[in-house]
Amino acid sequence: MEKMLKKRYQLQSGFTFVELLVVFGILGLLAVAVLVRINPAFHFEKARDDQRKVHVNSVYGAFVSYETREGHLPGCLDEFDPEEDDPVDVAECSELVEEGYLSAFPEDPLNGEGYEVKLNEIGDIGIRAKNPEREEEITAGNW
Repeated sequence: MEKMLKKRYQLQSGFTFVELLVVFGILGLLAVAVLVRINPAFHFEKARDDQRKVHVNSVYGAFVSYETREGHLPGCLDEFDPEEDDPVDVAECSELVEEGYLSAFPEDPLNGEGYEVKLNEIGDIGIRAKNPEREEEITAGNW
């Protein structure tokens, strides 16, 4: 009978529960180490800032195109005072969408806020993202 039990246990192969726990524990630690090294939050923030750069440059291009073709800036900047340095929200410049210079006003990829525009003392346009995440400031033109 003892011989039969030994043979029976020798024929069964596989891993024990403890061995499996050890392997999965090691794999879990490796996965955590890789995630910490990759830092996905950093990459998401950088991607959103890159999207903001694209938005800022496209809005700047729309303002420049508008000024070039129409011969003046959009009406939203008629009463802008560079001395006050209080920027105008780009969404107030509805002429850009109405005239086809922008298909729609871009929104911030994180919180949906828009972008700001202002003129400097000599009348140059500057566009800025309101809330960049990784970079200090995201601008186009002469901010």
